[in-house]
Amino acid sequence: MISGPGDTTEEVRAVEETINKWNRDHAEGERVVFIPQHYLTDTVPVLSKGVDGQTIINEQITDKADVVIALFKYRLGTPTPRNDYSGTVEEAEARSDTGNVHVYFWDGESVPTGILRDSRKLKDWTELGEYRATFHANESGLYSSYSSVESLSQSVERALWLDARKLKGSRGASSPASAQSAPAFDLEVSLEGELVWRAPEVPELIETLIKKDIDKEREWAQNRNSAEEAIARAMGRRPRSPKQNSEIELWTAETRAKMGSLDEKIAAAAGVPIAVSLATSRILKDLEVEFVFYGVRGLDPTEEKLSDIWEPLHVPESPDILFPFGSSFHNPPYNPLDSWWEADEDDVILTVRVDELRKQRKYYESDPVVVLMLPFTETGVNQIRYTWRASATNVDGELTAEGYIPVMKSAIESLREWYSQTD
Repeated sequence: MISGPGDTTEEVRAVEETINKWNRDHAEGERVVFIPQHYLTDTVPVLSKGVDGQTIINEQITDKADVVIALFKYRLGTPTPRNDYSGTVEEAEARSDTGNVHVYFWDGESVPTGILRDSRKLKDWTELGEYRATFHANESGLYSSYSSVESLSQSVERALWLDARKLKGSRGASSPASAQSAPAFDLEVSLEGELVWRAPEVPELIETLIKKDIDKEREWAQNRNSAEEAIARAMGRRPRSPKQNSEIELWTAETRAKMGSLDEKIAAAAGVPIAVSLATSRILKDLEVEFVFYGVRGLDPTEEKLSDIWEPLHVPESPDILFPFGSSFHNPPYNPLDSWWEADEDDVILTVRVDELRKQRKYYESDPVVVLMLPFTETGVNQIRYTWRASATNVDGELTAEGYIPVMKSAIESLREWYSQTD
């Protein structure tokens, strides 16, 4: 199969002539005949509802080709429903398992003037360069380049000798798999914010806040002519009386009894949420990835401040008087992935779903979806185990893996950053 975008017409003719010459000179002696085929001359038009043209080409030529010669000059070609690069790349990759695929790029060191003056052609040239770069990154094998149709013909002739030897050695072997077979499950999964929140400093923080509120209350009691009392009188309200020791002790006891719930509220506000990153070099349809985190709590992340969760000894009657307590919750940014989590006894199950994950230049990230937390009272746990499994409707089977996430030994820096956001 000779494959290439529409700007390789001259190259296609040169390759076809080279194949015909090789057959005349060597087919009888080597007992190998190459039959050149190209979609413009060797496909039959077929109307098939719901089927794209590239699929028809694959069925009539690509699936039966022992050798693919892919040619690129100024353009990469047009993407297909299965390949974000182009139909030529799809044809080459479909036969790459045979090893008889040869890719040739025009060896142009500078951009032709005609391309620079045309934004569409320049975009095509740039996309071609990006695909060519995958070879330099050792992701796509080895390619060859040509500076003229003569040099291309010489390279193709050398490739035909290699193919002839391989084909002679493989006679009687089974034919290669169809290009329409289910692709390999190609998915890269990673977690961002890979720390389970645990803040052993929370009791110390709460005790510091308790002492701070008590000191503030007693300082106010010693100075009944405080600014707060003056404002209350000016507004026609009855000044409050100082808290009695019994009231302070009751408030202190109730606050300490809420230590566990305060621990969770702080974790939800100051903890680092887990975010999922997905990447693929193919197209995965109806992709679903399910994570199970064992022996850990799950919390919905918030952006609350200390003033949103702390109940001080004295709450002013008006939020405008001296102590501006109030909510500062912000809606999270748009989540490009459909994701949710749920608790299953002592485990957390996080599910991420994507209708179609396509080849991306960058990872496809979800928003922070869950904070994984261990209470400050739980000691001796340095890491938690997690597993994940992925499935997609256009890929056979499932992909599974496991890993471990470390537990925070200290949260003091995160607590300081969170605490500094308080009014």
